[in-house]
Amino acid sequence: MIVTGILPTVEELMRLLAYLTLTVIYISFWLALSMLFSVAFRQTSTSALAGIAVWLFLAIFAALLASMTAKAIYPVVDNSDVKSIIEQASLEQALSRFSPATLYDEAVTTLLNPSVRTLGLVMV
Repeated sequence: MIVTGILPTVEELMRLLAYLTLTVIYISFWLALSMLFSVAFRQTSTSALAGIAVWLFLAIFAALLASMTAKAIYPVVDNSDVKSIIEQASLEQALSRFSPATLYDEAVTTLLNPSVRTLGLVMV
């Protein structure tokens, strides 16, 4: 057996195992949702279209809706103070975390990049 490169450390192996576990949980969520639609709807095509619609909404449109909602509640203009900008960003992040895709993306970013210390606004 030819070994090349640098061997992974125990910490990296643990992060890889956590990533695998998280990915299985994420895929299980979508599988459970598809099974729910399969039971709830009589037609196979209706079940598939409902699953695709929910996935599209949660993966793509939920972030857009969160952004529009945050901008409507805390409008930010050129001369806005820092407090309103932070409130808008915090609300947008909180609303976008209702999407499983956002939660999975943040968790994967944190697990696979050990230099990430925060996922929100960073104030220097």
